Amino acid sequence: MSEIETLIAPELPASPADGSARSPSLPDASAAPALSPRVHAASVHGRSIVVRSAAAIAHEAVTGFRQPAGLVRFVKSLIKFPVEYRAARAHQAIPVASFLEVFPETASLTLTAPPSSLGRHGWNVKLHEEMLLGAAVAAIQARQIFEIGTFDGGTTRRLAESAPDDATVYTMDLPEDAFDASQSPTAFNGSRVGEKYRASAAASKVRQIRHDAATFDFGPYRGRMDFVFVDAAHDHPHGLCDSKNALTLVRPGGVVVWHDFEPYWSGLVHAVCEATTGLPLRRLGGTSMAAVRMPPVGLP
Repeated sequence: MSEIETLIAPELPASPADGSARSPSLPDASAAPALSPRVHAASVHGRSIVVRSAAAIAHEAVTGFRQPAGLVRFVKSLIKFPVEYRAARAHQAIPVASFLEVFPETASLTLTAPPSSLGRHGWNVKLHEEMLLGAAVAAIQARQIFEIGTFDGGTTRRLAESAPDDATVYTMDLPEDAFDASQSPTAFNGSRVGEKYRASAAASKVRQIRHDAATFDFGPYRGRMDFVFVDAAHDHPHGLCDSKNALTLVRPGGVVVWHDFEPYWSGLVHAVCEATTGLPLRRLGGTSMAAVRMPPVGLP
């Protein structure tokens, strides 16, 4: 990965006092201020990886005496590094495919972002990911959809609004008390789960389930879903449980999509890889998602 150096741009000339327009002109290269050697000499970030690592450790050790909590976080990150490294290796072993390769039916669609999608919480999927999920549902005409992890209902809303009129979207999250006891999103609590889809004209398509996915009886839903979206707990035990359930929910020829399939969430990466052994799992290029399109009936 190339190093990024700081460029110091020459100061632009001031506008005329009378406010009249003036055509811009390129500055004379000979008159441009020279880069100060001090800018580069003072930055350790232009040095080798060994020097940068040593400097970072020394810095955190020194500042840790003044900010013990910061030192604790730094030590935890050092301990976690081998785990994330293994997850990165597993992540890189999964082939990358463009969204269009996985969902060729979307080629003729126009992607849009309605105003309802613009107000976003930090835990929401990225806006372009939400748009792609909606496009996939619309393109394959998914009528039976299951979402594990409702949160504020933003993605639920997009799935419901993109699905045919006769579709049903089942969305699951923890009961209110359990949500509040185990989650800590900024300015959000269990009573607000699903609030965004409830304001939609497509809310009648949604069936909200408040239950722990680890103990829920998925029996009536198994093998029926055209599209399953998983964005719930990111640790290995829950990620593996959710992934295995998702793969039993989807019908032959259907789709399962996982969010946050990234090495930072090491437990989730390993869980998804383990659950999908032997299946055509793909990382969706330009996103933090992974997907499996199940083989149709009669195909291996």
